[in-house]
Amino acid sequence: MKNLTAVDVAGYLLPEASQILQQAGYQVAVVATGSPRPYQARVLRQRQLNENLIELTRSCEFYQDPTITEKEVRDSALQDY
Repeated sequence: MKNLTAVDVAGYLLPEASQILQQAGYQVAVVATGSPRPYQARVLRQRQLNENLIELTRSCEFYQDPTITEKEVRDSALQDY
């Protein structure tokens, strides 16, 4: 299996986490902690199901975080992968 130590996305917003893992060569599966809501989703947990597949467990936030719209947060870590 690939080493995940360099691709830890716990705590990231779901779209950003998925993009980072896909750019690193992984397929991404997402499971939810509850029903979908119209809020930002963050990764709570990740686990490797096989050599190329990472499962992300996501949860929706119940508030609007003003830092989400800041460029530094939106683009953080994406240039490294």
